[in-house]
Amino acid sequence: YQLLVPRGKYHGLMLEIKSPGKKPTLEQRTLLAVLGSQGYMAAWAAGFEDSWAIVENYMQLGEYTA
Repeated sequence: YQLLVPRGKYHGLMLEIKSPGKKPTLEQRTLLAVLGSQGYMAAWAAGFEDSWAIVENYMQLGEYTA
């Protein structure tokens, strides 16, 4: 999931959504780390509830300040 709306210190939110009980692969974790180093909030979530909580928290970071 990509939310290309800058908030706080981030250029956007990149979110890997997994089924509950599943985890991202090594390749997915590596990509999230690269995106994080390039100014994106990059995370993974297990299911809808976790995903929505991350999106809500991200949107509450306030205006882009970089």
